[in-house]
Amino acid sequence: MIIYGEFSDLAVWRPGDSTWTKIGAKYASYVIYAGGVFIFIDCRFGIYLCRVQCFWDGALGKSIYQCQKRFVVDMDPYLRTGSTKNYLVYSQGKLVAINRSTDGNDGTTSVLLAEMTFKTKEVNPIKDLGKWSLFLGSNES
Repeated sequence: MIIYGEFSDLAVWRPGDSTWTKIGAKYASYVIYAGGVFIFIDCRFGIYLCRVQCFWDGALGKSIYQCQKRFVVDMDPYLRTGSTKNYLVYSQGKLVAINRSTDGNDGTTSVLLAEMTFKTKEVNPIKDLGKWSLFLGSNES
């Protein structure tokens, strides 16, 4: 899955496809694959789960993709801080949303982290990484 274009659309590709296929989600700022689903954060700090299903359409002679998108939680109260870059990290069964505030020249001014629980939609700000190490780049986590 990739993020592309002026409106940060999501597209999917799998072996055998000749092109990327747009799946109907816009304004994505970061996407990961974890636990059998795609998880993305949008420009409004909403986190979504996206299960992509593929069907073969014999009449069209191509694969048709459907994205079952489900809104999970609004991270805005936990992460919004101005000029930002967003990241998602899934490790050891935990989903962490990260907001890195920048000074406009890609210099980091602050980093906020929040752990989200899917089942309860509970969001907990993270104050201490403990034994974790976290490396953030301009576009990667």
